[in-house]
Amino acid sequence: MTSNSDSSKSWTAARMEGVRRDVQCAGSFSSIPDLSMVVRQQAPKTEQAGGRNIGWKCARPGFRRIGAARQAMRFPESKNELAAECDLPILAGQEITRGAVMLPRYSAVRWWNIVVLLPAAGRVPAWIGNRHRINLMEKRLICASIGVLEYQDFDPPALQPGQVRIQAEFGAAKHGTEMAFYKGYANERGPYDTATGMHVRGKPANPYPFAIGNMVVGAISEVGAGVSGFAVGDRALAYSGFATSAVTDTKLCWKLPAHVGWQSAVCIDPADFALSALRDGHVRIGDAVAVFSLGAIGLQVVQMLALAGAHPIIALDPIAQRRAIAAEYGATLVLDPTACDAGAEIRKATGGRGADVVIEYSGNRQAMQDALRGVAYGGTVVAGSFPPPYSAGLDFGAESHVNLANIVFSRACSDPNRDHPRWDNDRIYAACFDLICAGKIDGAKIVWPVVGFDELSTAYPEIAHHPESTMKLGVRYG
Repeated sequence: MTSNSDSSKSWTAARMEGVRRDVQCAGSFSSIPDLSMVVRQQAPKTEQAGGRNIGWKCARPGFRRIGAARQAMRFPESKNELAAECDLPILAGQEITRGAVMLPRYSAVRWWNIVVLLPAAGRVPAWIGNRHRINLMEKRLICASIGVLEYQDFDPPALQPGQVRIQAEFGAAKHGTEMAFYKGYANERGPYDTATGMHVRGKPANPYPFAIGNMVVGAISEVGAGVSGFAVGDRALAYSGFATSAVTDTKLCWKLPAHVGWQSAVCIDPADFALSALRDGHVRIGDAVAVFSLGAIGLQVVQMLALAGAHPIIALDPIAQRRAIAAEYGATLVLDPTACDAGAEIRKATGGRGADVVIEYSGNRQAMQDALRGVAYGGTVVAGSFPPPYSAGLDFGAESHVNLANIVFSRACSDPNRDHPRWDNDRIYAACFDLICAGKIDGAKIVWPVVGFDELSTAYPEIAHHPESTMKLGVRYG
């Protein structure tokens, strides 16, 4: 790209030729992996080029424009080459933020009046030097208060020993838990006191700002001290809110094989709770099992029931598309619980006996009542959701009183596990990751819609207001 103005070009060249002529390039930078960058120059506010105010401009072709697809580029071999390839300069004093020039995979260095973006994991060219490294802001989406979402800039934290940095490529929400705080219905319980094992009454919780989002898939861009088994460039999965980069301990980070789709990978969290529910319900081969609520966890439950040899598998949800997916995943009967007597239909499908196990993930009062109505004598209802308080009318004096139903609460991350010390949440994670990598459980039909990061603030509220329009919200960065 040639400059739009001869005067601006000569100004740039003259200014650069006079700067640090004695500094020599210390080597080639073509070995930096996935090298893509933008070079920009900063000029005094008083300067103009060609009679026009100077604004943002990219370097010539061969340097990547902001927003363009990634591609390998050659780093300029010397300051003189850099000067010759610079286009129009930038107004001095322009705030350098991610919103202006930063992409998720990039950090920055400054050399005199030149700002260079390069991969966060790349080394700083010797002719620039570490003393000129600068940080650019990353961006995240948070819940600032009940029902209020905000994008925030944040400084990428330095890595601690045992941590890695992941540059986000894909991510997903965790609908049930996040809605408890986005809608605010969990706050009135008060903060949970781990010492007493109780919520503190009369003191509403205030978890805001609350990091929404649950999982991230991306490339590792930096590895902290003491980390083994992970390297820069590895494709990884970890827990993270919606943010352009994440720092995580390697304990809850998984290196993803190339064949594993990101939608299936981000479903490790619902799979974790699904497997815990099956284990807490003591599901055995041949058991008749009903599943209320076919969200991300419920659909993972259906897949695992099919693997476990349960029969029949009765899947219930008011949303037709979810019932259709459940049928594809192995449900033998799908029902709309709002259009029938769900408890009676469960008994009809099991020869009048009722389901050996009912797994209830809706948190809805009527669903719990139907579960107690449809479970077999001495059978088990697994309550796995994180619900708001049940509305009035839940009747424990009806079928459950006569039929001696058992209610078991299930939460995978409550350790020690019921089967401690043989099982804990780490073992459940490991089992779920093996199932995902083996292709035995799937997330491709579960993660939808998928939106861009900039669209999240509009798409996210649909989880609360139009649940039929979203199953497990996914995000694509960049």
